[in-house]
Amino acid sequence: QASWVQKDDMVDGLGTNGYTSVHDVRADVTQLRACAALSNSANGRVVTGGCKMSETGRFQHHQDVVSGIRVNANGIVITCSWDSWIHAFDLVQWRELQQGVCFNKQQQQATTFAKDGEKLLAVATSPCTPELVGAASVTGRTWLWNMDSGAVHTLEERLRGEPVNDVDFHPMQSDAACTAMDDCRAILWDISLQTKVRELMQHDKTVTCAKFLGSNNFNNTSSSSVYERVVATASADQHVRLWDLRAPALQAALPAAADQRLTLAASASNHMLVVGSDHGTLAIWDLRRLRRRYCCSLSTGQQSSREVASLALSPCCSFLAAGLFSGAVLIYDLVHQSQQKLCPPHDDAVLGLTWGAGSGNTGPMLFCASHDSWWSAWAAPLQPTQVHDGGKAGSCSHGVATGKGSWAQ
Repeated sequence: QASWVQKDDMVDGLGTNGYTSVHDVRADVTQLRACAALSNSANGRVVTGGCKMSETGRFQHHQDVVSGIRVNANGIVITCSWDSWIHAFDLVQWRELQQGVCFNKQQQQATTFAKDGEKLLAVATSPCTPELVGAASVTGRTWLWNMDSGAVHTLEERLRGEPVNDVDFHPMQSDAACTAMDDCRAILWDISLQTKVRELMQHDKTVTCAKFLGSNNFNNTSSSSVYERVVATASADQHVRLWDLRAPALQAALPAAADQRLTLAASASNHMLVVGSDHGTLAIWDLRRLRRRYCCSLSTGQQSSREVASLALSPCCSFLAAGLFSGAVLIYDLVHQSQQKLCPPHDDAVLGLTWGAGSGNTGPMLFCASHDSWWSAWAAPLQPTQVHDGGKAGSCSHGVATGKGSWAQ
């Protein structure tokens, strides 16, 4: 049995230890800022002085829907697509790398063959092993690709073929991964053995998102250590569930109205979980108390124009990005409690969002993957307004891109 599934030293809930630390106060401040930013936007309040992001590039490396996007610890943007390809882009050299893989070709060596090919639905990079990429496939496989060696493996159940909607790697345990399945399950995997460790079964509908809540941030605090073995799953049955990896029991089920899709973003050291819904709502949850702090509708427009497709919190927890099915991307500046709508928007749904480090003269960068077959990069100006993820205000924990294989903090 893998070390990350041991049942000793169980976490007793997600609350505090009976006292309020400095980190808890900072977490309260961050959560209140997030609530204020959403409230200002929902109520039409115009707040001046907020950070304005600008587009730095738009790329069409795929022939079909770009369904997922991530930045690994070496500063490489990884994108996946319905065209069965994964592509890599070096932020420092600002060019596409020759490295890439098409899983249609790999599929012929797999156990089964799907007529529609290996349509990829989501991508993840391992915080512990930056060269390791995971890609969720509509055929029921999760592909593991080592960018350095070129080795390809799969996580799959041979008797099932349900789509894998999402994949995530544990931030501190290199052999742990979780997949969100279309057949109402989430699966924990030991990727070193490519074997299934546990099934999380208590979902009534499709599981659309899976996310480990821990953090591998160098500035991580003891207040976030309680989440190191907690995974969150979001389901179309209108619940977000929290699980302890070392126990078979469900820890909590948080209600969240939805029809088909819920998506998540989290900050462990700020005890904050953000839930986005295709009902066009965003909710802020305090993980210590399992209490919803705030919930708002994104706009008063038509339902189809405000459905949330993707979410991402910046590493410094200064910005929250929400990608909509309309192609719009909303940026909430949690320092100034203001909102920006990126312009020009994408022509179709923004299915993936991720933050990465800026260059020496920019702040954090946001990367967007869209149904229109393009992905885009946006940069915030460099200014001392970011909120440290668990650290002091006035600094930011995002790194600086220094070249392939190097990502300085």
